[in-house]
Amino acid sequence: MSKIISTRQHPVKILSYTTKSFWLILIPLARDLFASRFTLSQWLYGSWLSILTVVAIFAFALARWLTVTYSIEDNCIISRSGFFGILESKISYRRLSCVSARQGPVLRIFRASTVYLATAGNDKAVKLTMSKRSTERLFSHILSETPPSTRYRFVPGNIRLAIFSLLFSSSLSGIIILVTALTQAKRVLGNQPEKLLTSSIYKLSEQARRILGGIPPVLTAVVSAVILLKSISFITNLFRHLNFSITRLGEKLYVESGFVSRRMHILSRENIVFCDIHQGLIMKLSGLCSIRIFCSGYGRKNKELGVLVPITSKERIKSSVKLLLPHMKSVKRQLSPPKGSAMSFVLLPLLLCVGVALAAVALRYLQPAFFEVALWLFVVPGYATIRFLIVRIVSLFTSGIGQDSPLFRLDYCKGFSFHTVIVPSEKISGISLRQSPLQKISGKCTLYVTMCSPTNRKHKLRGMYLDDVLTILRRGFVNSDRI
Repeated sequence: MSKIISTRQHPVKILSYTTKSFWLILIPLARDLFASRFTLSQWLYGSWLSILTVVAIFAFALARWLTVTYSIEDNCIISRSGFFGILESKISYRRLSCVSARQGPVLRIFRASTVYLATAGNDKAVKLTMSKRSTERLFSHILSETPPSTRYRFVPGNIRLAIFSLLFSSSLSGIIILVTALTQAKRVLGNQPEKLLTSSIYKLSEQARRILGGIPPVLTAVVSAVILLKSISFITNLFRHLNFSITRLGEKLYVESGFVSRRMHILSRENIVFCDIHQGLIMKLSGLCSIRIFCSGYGRKNKELGVLVPITSKERIKSSVKLLLPHMKSVKRQLSPPKGSAMSFVLLPLLLCVGVALAAVALRYLQPAFFEVALWLFVVPGYATIRFLIVRIVSLFTSGIGQDSPLFRLDYCKGFSFHTVIVPSEKISGISLRQSPLQKISGKCTLYVTMCSPTNRKHKLRGMYLDDVLTILRRGFVNSDRI
């Protein structure tokens, strides 16, 4: 039996235990020290209360750091917290669904990493800040249970990763990233980051207005903001997934990625709930796709993507999944919505298209002076609704369900994305079949499938005949009383 390591977290963790008040007070204190030309008596006399506050905050953070310890053993990890180690958590390596180690720029300088341990029932079981040596030891123990005979490594290349980052960049994710960054920066710098961002957007819109000429200033500001947010999303995705590689080691998957911030993950293949072949409209038309997986603890921190293969061609989907996840074989689609279900697919986007057009016409007659500005602004929602309509039309011909024991295949669209989900029957926690009054007349239904995951996310398939759906479900759950 190897020597047991029992230690505290990396000392850099003390800084994260401090509050935002610590930094808001510390910066003026440093400024006052420079202003007094390092005359300590004058500095202490004028700032003694602030100094005591900083010392108290740091002492509290130090006390929290001292009361958290962990032990890396041969077959488990034990974490203790509270005075005298009152709270103890012991997790066997076999119970872990995902172990993640993240190194931001600051942690890389101090040779430390934040380690997240997740089980199938709890994606936030333990969070520790470890030294590089402890992290490597933990990963070595977990991987030592894996037979070295079965190895397969997939590396997509940075050019493909750049295409992937561009295709999956969006203004919404840019907003999330920007708000997160501003929130963290505000802890240290107060309102200065917000003022700098507002000034940058104003300067960018002014430059764009001079280049584009007669386009209204409001539209110029909107376009500038969209370009800025999409650029932030693209750069973040690119830096997050550069140098991506995934290696199959027996029953484990080892994932590495990151340029500025480094990420490492160990996934248990038996705890992967489902595999999702994800496509946007452009990817659908060009024959590209991204393969994602849901495994508790993987890809949910900071809205990250649970990527198995970032980007690949349609022809290589089967081989990629077969080599990385051999227990999730290809399943053919056996049932699709009839063409008579078209209205259930296109009704909502049609109403949105008509609504945007009516709003533009109403503004034309009610407020003629603002029509030129409104016409430009209606381009964005108009484009979005037309794109949504096209996605729903394509989904009518590509949605459906298939079964090949013990696996199910679910094809559907959600928002602007297409999904092909492969899931074992034992990973399905709930099935719901619903009928509207019109569906009862036509014999159709809407199928909701819930997976065994903390999110309780529902996968919705619409417009198929009830009897046909029940036939496939009964065939998949032949030894179960759920159907």
